Amino acid sequence: MSEKTRARWYTFLVFALFCVLSLIAGGYIGAHLASSAIVNNWVNSQTHYAQSHVLILGQLRNSETAAAIEQLEAQLDRDIVSLSPDYYEEFRVSDNTRARIEAVLDQVRQYRRSYPREKRGTAIEQDVERTLETSD
Repeated sequence: MSEKTRARWYTFLVFALFCVLSLIAGGYIGAHLASSAIVNNWVNSQTHYAQSHVLILGQLRNSETAAAIEQLEAQLDRDIVSLSPDYYEEFRVSDNTRARIEAVLDQVRQYRRSYPREKRGTAIEQDVERTLETSD
């Protein structure tokens, strides 16, 4: 093998090794960034829930039941909208998860029939109605 051919092979091998190392590093960094974003999102939502729970518990302990109920109703509205097929239809959601979503939305429908919420004309109310109608 000539010196020129060896140099080409050496250059090719170094380039291939660099490509493989770049793919591995990129995959690792990408996975780490994605998992960090998921964890940050989860922790932020948990802090929101904890703050909300403290607020509602304080309202209940101070006999402010109407305010506590309103806080819980507002949280329920946000939860209903988060269960809208618009948010998960393009992902692979298992049949078990879909069944749980439908079961919860059925409970919500029953609850809202028993305790209808006063209409305020907000955008979230429209999303709630659409979600409850769509999945019905």
